[in-house]
Amino acid sequence: MERLFVPAKPSAGATDRWLVAVVFVALMFLGLPQDVGGAPVDVPAQAFLGRRCAWTCGLSPEGFAPRAERDSIDINGRSMTYIADIAIDTTASNPLLGAEDWWFGSGWTSLLAQTWDGVGDVSTLDLAENRPVFFVEHHRNLSRREGRLGLRVEYHQPWRFSAHEVLDGVKGWIPAAGRLESTPIRQVVLVPDSLAYERDTLSAPLGSGHGIRVGLMWEGVERGGVRPRVDVLGSVVRPRPWVLRAPDDPAFWPALRPEDTLIEAPAWKGRMLVRAGGVVDLGAGGGGFRAASQFRLQVSWVPGGSLGLHAGISVSPTRR
Repeated sequence: MERLFVPAKPSAGATDRWLVAVVFVALMFLGLPQDVGGAPVDVPAQAFLGRRCAWTCGLSPEGFAPRAERDSIDINGRSMTYIADIAIDTTASNPLLGAEDWWFGSGWTSLLAQTWDGVGDVSTLDLAENRPVFFVEHHRNLSRREGRLGLRVEYHQPWRFSAHEVLDGVKGWIPAAGRLESTPIRQVVLVPDSLAYERDTLSAPLGSGHGIRVGLMWEGVERGGVRPRVDVLGSVVRPRPWVLRAPDDPAFWPALRPEDTLIEAPAWKGRMLVRAGGVVDLGAGGGGFRAASQFRLQVSWVPGGSLGLHAGISVSPTRR
């Protein structure tokens, strides 16, 4: 900001001095007096002559400033005029991350394909979850061309296998016959009888466990009413995974122990989860804000494991 204080100098010859100054400045900028004594006059010299002429005529350089809002004040009986110039910095840019908001919701995953087809050994990680997923997300805006980035935490209930509840006579594991079964796997056991052992199947010791996934989400720019979305999550809390062996030849059953039908899976297996799909706003927000509810449809993939379809509904208590 620059402030120029110029004392008023009213006099009888003020009009004449103004006229002489205006004529001199006009001739100088129109290029009529190009040479002085045969030598070219450079721009700094012309500016210097203009200022000398202005001061000689009793004028201030501010008299040649562009039209601007002016005002005057009286200090100790003297009238002072001043001009206020305000510079606006248009080079400042917005930060990368801007507005932020929270989202809550639930979803459901249905298996499309899995590594276990009902034959051979089965991992508890490949069993389809029959319970919804609950999640909370914190989003922040990127630039208009990059969408949104956020943190996602979700709670789910995978199957939990209780190894200590395995029966002594178990000889292997097979898939359940129908959807009405309480568990997707049954255990094959030999039941002692008065004459001989009998084969039977019982429900596997499976129950609902607790799992927490944490990861990042990215939501792109809307195209045709749909916004692309990608989630990358990792399991930080989950039940211990097990590989359940299919029954061997019955000729080996008498020597088969229960612990021979179980194998503890590696701790890193099945921890990562990737989802990719789209997001559709439900309704329309007012005042330039997006809607406060969404429908999401994504393909869910566990590297080295199952492939599923995930659908979810989310709502936001904060406006954007």
